[in-house]
Amino acid sequence: MTRRSRRRRPTPLALGLVLTALVVAAALFGPPLVAHGPHDRDIDQVLAAPSLGHPLGTDEDGYDTLARVLAGGRLALIVGLGTMAVSVGIGVLLGAVAGYFGGWLEQIVVRTTDVMMAFPGILLALLVLFVTADPGIITVIGALSLTSWAGHARLVRGLVITVRGRDHVIAARCMGAGHVRILGRYILPEIAGPILIQATFAVAGGILGEASLSFLGLGPQGVISWGGLLEQGAVLFIKAPALVGSAGGALLLLLAGMNLIGDGLRDRLDPRLAGK
Repeated sequence: MTRRSRRRRPTPLALGLVLTALVVAAALFGPPLVAHGPHDRDIDQVLAAPSLGHPLGTDEDGYDTLARVLAGGRLALIVGLGTMAVSVGIGVLLGAVAGYFGGWLEQIVVRTTDVMMAFPGILLALLVLFVTADPGIITVIGALSLTSWAGHARLVRGLVITVRGRDHVIAARCMGAGHVRILGRYILPEIAGPILIQATFAVAGGILGEASLSFLGLGPQGVISWGGLLEQGAVLFIKAPALVGSAGGALLLLLAGMNLIGDGLRDRLDPRLAGK
């Protein structure tokens, strides 16, 4: 294989961006292009096979499968991005404070993260949603973020400890810069790369967590979810295989795309791998 052909080989980052862009574009812009809405019921086409009118067939209630898969994609994006924002935000805040100031504050954060990481997050989310009368999207995001922030906090704490002793940080402290300025201008930009990589995996984790909860019947109520479609398709797999295949395929493509983006960013941002 020549050097030119090796350079033209798609990278994980490019492949991940393409897969993610396809699923996101379909979820955001696809519903208006479908002839039937996700809540339009056709009682004459129950468990219908794929056709021109229903490209992926219909479910047991006569709803168009393609329209419901696209609607479930919007929920997956909302929960994934929301879980990432909450968990990364809490993790960066606590990890940066613990790593920068140290002392008893660091010990509290470290011990709390140890407890959270030792507890199975999905079980805690199941407990929270089980005792909630009518869980919504915000409740699911909060339940999934209860323990997921701990990994981000531990990562940020270790990175801040490494950076806080560098010459430019010490110089800024000697010049009288405040703690907030040092953290925001001199420390956090230095560790933005690993945080970004971790954030991409957090989106994938939130999407998979919501699908798992919805598959068990404890996801957001009153909305269409890929997990709910998978649960429905698992029961009717013989009669309507397109239902579980389409929802599972969309979930697989989005998760694969997000993980490839994370791997590609790691390869680009890690100086030990940049030259390979």
